[in-house]
Amino acid sequence: MFSCCTLINSTKAALSKVSIQDVKNVIMDCLIYKSNFTETFQKKLDLRVNDANEYTSKIEDVLSRKKVFIVFDDIGSLVQLNALLGKKGLHPGSKIIITTKDTSLTERCDLFKTQVHPKHTEVLLNGLDEYESLKFLCMHAFQSHTPKEGYKDVSIELAKYCDGHPLALEVLGGSLHKRDVAYWEERIKGLKKEPLSGIDKVKKALKLSFDSLSSVSDKELFKHIACFFVGEDRDLTETILKTCDINTTSGITNLMEKCFLCFRRNNKLSMHSLIQEMGRDLVRQESLNKPWERSRLWCHEETFDVLKRKKVIGQLYFSSNACSKYYYCLC
Repeated sequence: MFSCCTLINSTKAALSKVSIQDVKNVIMDCLIYKSNFTETFQKKLDLRVNDANEYTSKIEDVLSRKKVFIVFDDIGSLVQLNALLGKKGLHPGSKIIITTKDTSLTERCDLFKTQVHPKHTEVLLNGLDEYESLKFLCMHAFQSHTPKEGYKDVSIELAKYCDGHPLALEVLGGSLHKRDVAYWEERIKGLKKEPLSGIDKVKKALKLSFDSLSSVSDKELFKHIACFFVGEDRDLTETILKTCDINTTSGITNLMEKCFLCFRRNNKLSMHSLIQEMGRDLVRQESLNKPWERSRLWCHEETFDVLKRKKVIGQLYFSSNACSKYYYCLC
């Protein structure tokens, strides 16, 4: 029996919106008061603490004294892991699950530099096999478990290209829904132009699916949500964007049909971290070295610097903090 169980979902994405101190504060509430992480996190987004070391020490003390079960989803750096776990060690029987794209993090973190190393097992998540890949693709492309008549060959070829990556299969399937075979063949040809592997294949598939969005307004809406509104309430998002003359009702539905966007409980907008990163990278590419020439700014340091320099050119959307609580448009 655990004293506390909690899931820290999409840790890297959460830390892109708020400081790591906010996450630490909420973890403390979850560990000490057994509160729900998601609900507590939403309530305390504006919280800031001044003494980072104090909170790291408090988390360390709780982890060493209480039997806990915590899942840290999508840890992005060694700094994050060290700040959230500390180095005092875990209480006997505690379970910590970490998902990350960097397999070296657990071996390099401070927790493994103590005299008593925690027992750990590294598990490499494999992609879907050929049968499951084809089935998953068909679910999103045809709303069935098997290819539509005349689509078998292109479906098998596309599923094979995706190498079992569920995200690529889902987004490609959604973008090819109700498209003819010739369109499928053209998409496959475009994917195979570059000899890519692994995550690069997924990114290429996501970019081509974005390019296939027929409406410019849908593309702009996608970038708005990726930059500012992931994790925000749908009704609030629609209200804000409508004041900027951005079509949201049909646009959000279109993005959902293409598997770029979905909803979590409490009507919150949700987007896979790779899809969100693609959207933000599209904005970065507008001007790599001159953020004031981009259409959107979501990083509060860049926003402050641009406003201080008074270099806004044209129309610029930005948020006054990293979680879009305050959203502005300068023209």
